[in-house]
Amino acid sequence: MKNLFFLLFFLVLIYSCENTNKNKTESKDVDTLTEKTEPIEIKYLEDFLKFKNHQEMSEFFGEENVKKDTMGFGEEGIPSYYVTILNPECRNSVFVAWGVHQGYDGEVVNETDSAVFVMTKYVFLDVDDSAKNIKAGEIYPTKHNVKLGTKITELKEINGKEFNFYGLAWDYGGLVSGLDEKFDNYTIFLGYKDAENKYEYPVEYQNILGDTQFSSENKDAIKLGLEVMYIGFNPEN
Repeated sequence: MKNLFFLLFFLVLIYSCENTNKNKTESKDVDTLTEKTEPIEIKYLEDFLKFKNHQEMSEFFGEENVKKDTMGFGEEGIPSYYVTILNPECRNSVFVAWGVHQGYDGEVVNETDSAVFVMTKYVFLDVDDSAKNIKAGEIYPTKHNVKLGTKITELKEINGKEFNFYGLAWDYGGLVSGLDEKFDNYTIFLGYKDAENKYEYPVEYQNILGDTQFSSENKDAIKLGLEVMYIGFNPEN
């Protein structure tokens, strides 16, 4: 009888341990599932790199607010990338690239399973179209608080020192250089937003054109109120 009691106690102990381990395993599985399904929060431009593909962006923002396309960068549009455009019909759009569509050697490559880089830009219109009622679209700042519309004076303050930019009205017009190292993975362009509303440009605009570098202290640029028109972020740069 005594032996039977110990046998029953031993069996209950084993069952208890197995049940505890099972509960721990189930709890771990639930935690893992919770981690995998944690919702994406998009607050900054850099956050767009959390998306893995066009479908995720479509589900997050709504199919009517995104467009899948290919886009060329660099000279003659090479290389080109698969992109998803957020708010494609708005003045301020966000572009997320998923992988090279056509490389320098002409090879066509499939999309990647993660975002390669993200960019946002202000879309200029022709003078005759500038009065059209086009939605602005949401502006997403970088984690360094630079966003579309940031003035040249504000950018200098955020940068913590003077920087340079290339003259306007050519392929690399407005490209910013000499920024602090915290901007090493960013590409930023300045521009003159009022340019689309004019047939004739003020003398200050004429003074900062072409393939020449100007200082952020340039009086003409400050008077014109040059502002950020393009921001690109590539974590691999």
